[in-house]
Amino acid sequence: MYLFSLIKKSLLIIFILAVAANLSAIVSAEENASEKIIEVIGTGAIQGGDVAKARDRAIKNSLVSAVEFAVADILPIESMIQNFETLNEILYDNSSEFVADYKVLTELKSGRTYRVLVQATVSTSVIEQQLMNAGIKVCKKNLPEILFFIAEQNFSDISPRYWWSEDLTFFKGYTEIAMTEKMLENGFSVIDQKKLVLNEEFETLKDKADLSNQDAVSLGAVLQADVVIVGNSKADIAPNTMGGDIKSFKAIVSARALRTDTGEEIASTTRTVVSVNKDNIAGARDALSNAGYLSGSDLASQIAMKWHEEVKKAK
Repeated sequence: MYLFSLIKKSLLIIFILAVAANLSAIVSAEENASEKIIEVIGTGAIQGGDVAKARDRAIKNSLVSAVEFAVADILPIESMIQNFETLNEILYDNSSEFVADYKVLTELKSGRTYRVLVQATVSTSVIEQQLMNAGIKVCKKNLPEILFFIAEQNFSDISPRYWWSEDLTFFKGYTEIAMTEKMLENGFSVIDQKKLVLNEEFETLKDKADLSNQDAVSLGAVLQADVVIVGNSKADIAPNTMGGDIKSFKAIVSARALRTDTGEEIASTTRTVVSVNKDNIAGARDALSNAGYLSGSDLASQIAMKWHEEVKKAK
């Protein structure tokens, strides 16, 4: 009787510790915003008297639960329901890939069940990257509004073209179109330049294809952007190594993301892509688009990680 009472008290303590720890982990920010420390209870059935295997199962189940808690803190319930099958495939079935470290705080054998209280360090940045790679939007409401300043020079252009130019107002190149597509896929809002009201701020910049950080941040703040992405892209015909009528085209994209409130650079990327095609226009377009898409992917993950860090610090 005394032993039964002791077991009940132990289980109650474990349960209270786990619930309190989980609530604390979900609500409060961690010192390292790319990771989250979560305490969870895991259970494993003892089969054939094999306690060691039951313990292993309990630990494994606790790590799956830790990843589930982390995902629940990133995605709204509607998104979890809609993408439940995908979440199972990329996250829950491979939970160990997202746990940087763990330790068993306490453990208990109760009848045919083995229970463990585990403290797991979950890599939320890795989870967010996997979610974005799978096309699942991450915390859209907490992501900044983006404004692009990308100057693009195709192989046939004498000089770069850009939307803030007086002669080519609202020109949007292949690079920016692809980067915008990737940003939208990842839950960002992108400002449509066609809706902007031009003012005297543009007059000093209309002849500048390569904007300075200060120019881009100042103009972005006026246009109510949270982040400006500034950069350039260029496509050239590359040496033909395939022979015949096939031509090679190389595109290089270099871009950086700046906060408009502080001027801080929070992300950067440089991507080079080579495409092949018989047609000059199609070949250069593919190279610029592919380089833009990869650059957009780089920037989206970096900006999201940085922005979530700031949001968590502010809580």
